[in-house]
Amino acid sequence: MKELRFPTSKKYWQPAVFFFLLFATAFLGFWWLKISTFYGLGLVNDSYAYVSGAINILKGNGYSQLSGGGEVSPITHFPPMFSILLALVGLLKIDILFAARLVVLSLFGLNVILVGITLLVITRRYPVSLLGAFLSATSGVFLRTHSMLMSEPLFISLSLISSLCLVVSFRHHRRTWLLIAGVFAGCATLTRYAGLASVVTALLTIYIFRRKVKLVLSDTLSYVLGALPLLISWGLRNQLLTGTVANRQLLWHLPSWSNIELGLFNFLAWIFPRSFLSWLQAQKYFAYALTVFIGFVFLWLVITTLRSLSREPQPDGKAEAGEKLFVYHLAYMMIYLGAILATMVFFDASTRFENRILAPMEVSLLIVILAALAKWSERRPLYQKILVVAFLVLYTWFWVREGRYSVDFLGQDGQGYASLTWKNSPTIEYIRNLPLEKIIYTNKNTGVFLQTGRNSYRLLSRTDPVTLKPRDNYEDQLAEIRKNILSQKAVLIFFGPDEQTEPEDRAWLEDLRSGLTMFEKFSDSEVYDR
Repeated sequence: MKELRFPTSKKYWQPAVFFFLLFATAFLGFWWLKISTFYGLGLVNDSYAYVSGAINILKGNGYSQLSGGGEVSPITHFPPMFSILLALVGLLKIDILFAARLVVLSLFGLNVILVGITLLVITRRYPVSLLGAFLSATSGVFLRTHSMLMSEPLFISLSLISSLCLVVSFRHHRRTWLLIAGVFAGCATLTRYAGLASVVTALLTIYIFRRKVKLVLSDTLSYVLGALPLLISWGLRNQLLTGTVANRQLLWHLPSWSNIELGLFNFLAWIFPRSFLSWLQAQKYFAYALTVFIGFVFLWLVITTLRSLSREPQPDGKAEAGEKLFVYHLAYMMIYLGAILATMVFFDASTRFENRILAPMEVSLLIVILAALAKWSERRPLYQKILVVAFLVLYTWFWVREGRYSVDFLGQDGQGYASLTWKNSPTIEYIRNLPLEKIIYTNKNTGVFLQTGRNSYRLLSRTDPVTLKPRDNYEDQLAEIRKNILSQKAVLIFFGPDEQTEPEDRAWLEDLRSGLTMFEKFSDSEVYDR
């Protein structure tokens, strides 16, 4: 076999039916997500950077954001690819939030299709591929990940495309595809820095399947030539503008146990129904034991699959494309998780094991599990095959129920700053009526911008959440804020003062209040303007 081909059959209508059903499944996912985001995509702090970056690209300010005083500040903490995509759609003269929703809806459908095609390459079985696509389209966790204005949907698309291009390059023995795979991996890294996991996984895959040193070196060079120029350009831009490559400091801070538990239960939420998960949260030790058991079952399934693949005769002693893609996604899961842990330990203590962070790994997990089950059941007795099919049917039923619940839940209200609470906030209405020359200091500068379009200065807490160290210029900033407010050049707006229950947060609020007079108290904020 010299080329990568889809399953062959004398019934030539089968591929047409498969792709029709695959696109229909993608449309189902598109429609469910559309219903889920009736009030728009969910908006959080990170959404502000992507929206602000896209708007300033369109205004000719480059990838940047504006401070409360209108000063242009280059964005380095967040890679630019998602904002660039939003800006490209924004050229159609449509609202940037609407553009973002259109982009994410389209990416969700694309990701469903890519999961189906990936499984088709690995298993060469239409039913397994369609099942994977269907589970992606109806997954509650996947829907929630795509319901936010975040970069994960684009990141998943670029990562899956890169892996497919890599495998095509192996089958056709053309380094052009390696170059293209490298470009997509570079774009994934410029969407989220965790995209470096794609680069490392690809290089590892090349090393595993290219036995000769000459081939390893030439393929590595081709791949790196695709990825490296993008990464170097971004790093040089940041270094020249801000003196830092990625706005990260090398520090040491182990993730907290509460963060590890969050990741554990978010992982289990990908596997088990919501009702069972609620019980698990009350029985934590059982949840830990169950996770270990799942790990052993998964390990056994993977080892069995790899042994089965290694026994099969391959043309010219070379592995099939499906085996290579299977190994790629198996390695990617571990390398991606390692990249996230490294980020938490060495760079950013504020990173949490949220669903959106784990989603790229869980996509590969779904692919590996379905592919392993398909391979394991190939030569099993008929009754075992029937048991596997029955299990998958029952599991799919539970899966769809969870997905439907997520659609109903998400469709009730917007998420984060897109919620009706924020849209109907009396404080937001007050801000809309403030004179444009009035400087705003607030602890919710991202929400203020996303709801009103007004730029504001963010009130900095005593401790930097990224480094977990006290801020050196904290007192100087407080003095500057008081000076501007007392001269009536600025206003201080603090959202949710009653929610500050921790001693450090209460002390921070008292620092801000000191020497100022409250002008207005709304149901969701306090306003100080003198």
